[in-house]
Order: sequence, then C-alpha cells, then structure tokens
Amino acid sequence: MVDDFFAAVSHYNDSECDARLSVLLLGSLSKGEGSWISTKDGAQMLSDVEFFVIYPADFSILPVAKQQLDCLIQSSFSGQKSSLFHVDATFVSSDRLPRMEHKLLTYDAVHHGKWVVGRPLPRQLPQVTEKSLNRYDIRDIVEHRVFSVLFYASALKEAGETLQYRYVLAKNSLDLLTALSAQYGCLATTLTQREQVLAQLGLPQEYKEYLKHCLNCKKDPQTQADLSVTQMQQRFLNLAQYTADAVRVPAFHAVKHARHRLRRRAGQLKRSLQYRHFVFGNHQKQLLLALQREQKLTPSQRRDHLVLHGYPAE
Repeated sequence: MVDDFFAAVSHYNDSECDARLSVLLLGSLSKGEGSWISTKDGAQMLSDVEFFVIYPADFSILPVAKQQLDCLIQSSFSGQKSSLFHVDATFVSSDRLPRMEHKLLTYDAVHHGKWVVGRPLPRQLPQVTEKSLNRYDIRDIVEHRVFSVLFYASALKEAGETLQYRYVLAKNSLDLLTALSAQYGCLATTLTQREQVLAQLGLPQEYKEYLKHCLNCKKDPQTQADLSVTQMQQRFLNLAQYTADAVRVPAFHAVKHARHRLRRRAGQLKRSLQYRHFVFGNHQKQLLLALQREQKLTPSQRRDHLVLHGYPAE
C-alpha cells in the first residue's frame, strides 16, 4: 500500500514534473518500524506516513502538484479507517534545506530518512548532530506527547478502541524516553536504540518495566498486554511528569538558537492575531492536570496548542 502510493507519486513526478521533486520518507516507516493491526476490514495502519516533498525554488506548478498529491493520498489510503492514521506531507524548498532548524524531526530526516521518490539530496540537508539539537524542541516533547494522548483518549475510549488507545500510550511514552535519552547524552530515536538506552539510563525500575512493555506494544500492537489501560495511563502520566522535571535547556541555547526562537515567537504572535486567542498560564501544566483528572481537552486548550505549535488545524 505505502509502496504503491510512492510508486504513483514517482510516476507523476517523472511524467508531469520533469522528475524535479524529491521525497524523503520520515518517521517509523523510514526505520522499518511501522505498526499495523489486523481487522475484519484487512490490515489497518497505526503508523503515520510522514515525508518531505522537496521542490526547486523555481518550481512553477507547485499548487498543481499539491493538489495532485492530495488526490493520490485519498485514492491510495481510502481503505484506512483508523483514527490514528494520517498522511503528513511537508513541502520544503530545496534552497531552504541547509537552513532547517536543528529539531528532532530534522535529525531523524538526516540520520534515518529514506529517499523514495526522485533524486536523493543528502548533501543539501543540514548537518544535525546530537549536540547541535535545539534543546527547546526536546523540552517541548512532553507538551506534544501529553496533548496527543488527550487528543485521542476520549474518542478511542468512547468507541471501545482499547487496543488503539494502548498503542497511543505506548508510542507517546517511547517519545518521552527519547527526550530523556537526549537529556542524558545518549539520543535514542529507533526501537533498537531505545532498548539499548533503557538498560543504560538510571531510571526508576517502575519506568523501566513500563517502557519495556511499551516497546513490546509498539513492535506488536496486538500482543497480549501485561498492563491494563488504566495502569498504562497512570504510568504515562507519571513518566510525563518525571520527564518534564528532568529535561532542562542549557542557558547558552537561548543565544545559540535565538534566530529560530524569534521566528517561532513571530509565528505564535501571528496565530494569536489570526485566531484572536492569547495563551495565558503554563500550557504544559494545564495539559498534565487535565490528564491527571481524566478530563477532555477544552476548546481553549486546543486553541492554546494551535497558537503555540501550529496544530491541530480548526
């Protein structure tokens, strides 16, 4: 299914775009770690299909290419019914590639991305290393992961989708492990690296056992569960609070990443004005409190997240 989709994109690129587009697959699929479940409707993907579409600065038919890509996404993945599944295509101009912010996503693109359409452009990617990563981005992982669990929790629970909710908790818990590994100087973004680092980090035994359970859930979402959903939810909350307390941003990063921080602030201000909404209080603490109380996301909290991070779209 995924291979067929990229084959269709490749055909369009060759026939209509003079092979000027390049596609870099990201995320778990690029690492060979995609997750599926078997249902009466066939295999359903739980992993997202994430990729960069890189185009030259003088690419004049970009709007048309975006529309065609949307059509190919709809036709290729129409059978996917899971509420967790989505296709995330990010269009990036080739002249912007070397200047991309040193975020975890960029690090993954450089070190684990897979060129699946068009001409590979590895030399145009920035040289992102563990030491050059923007630690503000690592700190924000807690906020993103807690929001993700809250975003999906109520709908999955109400629909009785216990297996999928367990997967959401496991996947987001493993992302918290990545944040902790970065904090302690041994960045782990693949399942193999996470297994290795879990044995090295001096985490409390409760968290180690829980994260081993999460690794098993990620590898096989339909594996027999050692923990109930209620137990997983409580341990996710504890781990999120532990990670929020543990991850710190070195003072010199305020200067080192000043340009990107200013650009991010400008984006937040623009969205505040666009949606006529301003963020008050500590968004991360509010999300953690909502999770602790098993509350649904409020419209205000969704707007806060939209202003701060640019998603979810309204």
